Amino acid sequence: MLRKGETSLDATADEILQMIKSIVGDSEKRLAFQRKLENQLQQGTMPIPYAWRPKQALSNIHDVVQLWEATKRSGGDDKKYHLTMTMNEWKHTAPQTLVAKVPLIDLISLLVLSDLGLLPPLFKLFSKIAISQSTLLELSRLTHTMSGSPWRSRCQQLQQELKTYLDQILQPSAEYGEDDERNDGFSKATEVIKNLCVKGSYQLYSDDALFRLYALGADGAPQGVCTLDVIDAMEERELLTAVEAAHLVSKLCAWHVGVHVLFRYQVAILPDALVTVKNVQSGIGLLQGTPSYIAMATAIWDVRASVEKLYEHMASVIRRLIENVNLSDIAIASVVGVWYLKMKLHDEALSPAIGIIANTLALSAAALPTITVNTSKRFWNILMAMVELDHGNSMDEDKEREAIRLMAKLCVGYDVKAPDLPESFKDRFLKGLTKDTSPADTFLSAYTETAIANQVAAMKKKA
Repeated sequence: MLRKGETSLDATADEILQMIKSIVGDSEKRLAFQRKLENQLQQGTMPIPYAWRPKQALSNIHDVVQLWEATKRSGGDDKKYHLTMTMNEWKHTAPQTLVAKVPLIDLISLLVLSDLGLLPPLFKLFSKIAISQSTLLELSRLTHTMSGSPWRSRCQQLQQELKTYLDQILQPSAEYGEDDERNDGFSKATEVIKNLCVKGSYQLYSDDALFRLYALGADGAPQGVCTLDVIDAMEERELLTAVEAAHLVSKLCAWHVGVHVLFRYQVAILPDALVTVKNVQSGIGLLQGTPSYIAMATAIWDVRASVEKLYEHMASVIRRLIENVNLSDIAIASVVGVWYLKMKLHDEALSPAIGIIANTLALSAAALPTITVNTSKRFWNILMAMVELDHGNSMDEDKEREAIRLMAKLCVGYDVKAPDLPESFKDRFLKGLTKDTSPADTFLSAYTETAIANQVAAMKKKA
């Protein structure tokens, strides 16, 4: 659509700008509202479905395709561009349940599937998929030379990919009468998808968790599916290996897509060479030099997250890693080391730094009713590896004793809080130290001293 405007030859720059705004309908009030939305979106205080952001909250973004390209190139702090695929806890869906109903796929999900190279296996997983006519029309409109997307060629590429599978693509339409018309400019395609899914004919497939919530509600109704569900099902159906699936999830992390990272992918992404490293420093260097691993690790251990959440997650990871007999203590300590170096940058990190690991190991042990001698030894090996990482060439027995005493003091605190456990924290960690050796004696001495000091302080307080 072309519009005409007139201004005088001697108009100032401000006058010309105001004339342009009057033509396109950008009033100061509307622009102020848009800036407010963008700021709220950036701060994370205004959750806005992905497809609604172009032009409405993001003035510099023309359409969903351009937004997706901006998402993939965004930084960790660019929240306004980020896509949230999963919220809270993700639950596994059996493949037979997933494929029982035809998925109705929105545009952002098609782009994600295409960029991950998952369209071919998608049509092996599902005998039929559905793309609404309004979504296909929107994609076609974005290929127009004058009025299309800045990423017009990307839209054309997606069209060509879909043409290969036309006989497997249903193209439903939905009534979109006057009662459904909206004056806020939000995508008609999303409303059509919502109407089709509400009728129960299809299951909603959207990689935007906010749109799934908007379309299906939060009252116990089926919450639709996303690409993580599909990756999980493809792995179970042997269309993907665990390693291939892990690398796909890593790509999503690198693109700043908020996605639940399953523990098996955290293990599968580990480079094969990790089992051969001779020391923790080399292991950490290997992991930090592996882009696919570090993308996933950065997403999982975001230093902007709460410190409690990060402690709890690593405690869980350690607990599960030490059960893996195929991973050496050095390999496990290398993984913990990557996390440890990130945690030291956290604003609320404990001081001294080794307290970060000591507390995390205690949390890990707390989730177990009892622990074996081997598990206890692995806990100690992780702790000492981090002490050595901290001190390097200046590492000596005094540094080791300091760490052992700190662990003993923590055990006293846990035993006071939970005196009725089947096995005390004192016994859990003592069994990993050889009896009548300096480390065991240091631990017992520090535990006893701390317990007595706590009892004396409690008696004084009562008096």
